[in-house]
Amino acid sequence: PVAGVVPVVPGATFETALLVDLGVIQNYQLRSTPIPAGPRDLWITTDEPDELAATLRELLPANARIQSNRDPVGREVLGSAATSVWVAALSIGLLALIGTAAAARARVRAGRNELAVLRALGLSSREQARLLTHELGFTLGVGMVAGIAIFLVVSWLTIPFFARAAISAPYFALGTTLSVDVTPLAVALSGLGAGLVVIVVVVQRQVSRLVRD
Repeated sequence: PVAGVVPVVPGATFETALLVDLGVIQNYQLRSTPIPAGPRDLWITTDEPDELAATLRELLPANARIQSNRDPVGREVLGSAATSVWVAALSIGLLALIGTAAAARARVRAGRNELAVLRALGLSSREQARLLTHELGFTLGVGMVAGIAIFLVVSWLTIPFFARAAISAPYFALGTTLSVDVTPLAVALSGLGAGLVVIVVVVQRQVSRLVRD
C-alpha cells in the first residue's frame, strides 16, 4: 500500500522516486540475491559542510563524489542574475527620470500660449504653477503605480524560471518562491521618487517665471 504522495523525496536524484521501508528492501534482497547490495550513499548533517567535505575527501576513495546543499556554482549564477536585474532596474529608472524631465520641459514650452490665456483669465503665477504641478504629479503617480504593477507581474512570470535554469536538474514539482530584497528596493524607489520631486519643483519654478515674464 502507498502511505502517501509527496512533491519530492529527499535525497532522490529525480522526481519519480520511491521511499520504501528499509526492512522490506533488505528482506527482498535476501530472498532474491545471495549477496545483498551495500549502501551507495551516505548522508551527513553538519553546520560546516565545506570543512567536513575537505576532511572526508582524504578518507574516501578517489572516485567518491561529495555533494553539498551549498551549490557554489548555482549561487554564483543566481547572484550574477540578481545583479543584472538590479542594474537593469536602475538603468530603467535613470531613463525614466531623463524621459520625464524632457517631457515636462516640452510640456512647459508647448503650453506658453495656454499660460498666457490663464493669466488673462486672472490666474496668478502660483496658481498656474500649482495647476501644472498637479497635472504632472497625477501623470507620474499613475505611471509609477502601473510600472510597479508591471514589474511585479514580469518578475513573477520570469525570475522563477531564471532561478531554475541556474540549478542542475531542479525538481519541477517544487514551487519557486519569489522574494523581494526590501532594503535595496526601498532605496531605489526613494531615489526615483526624489528625482521626480526635483523635476516637479523645477517645472513649477519654470512655470512661475514664464507667467511673470
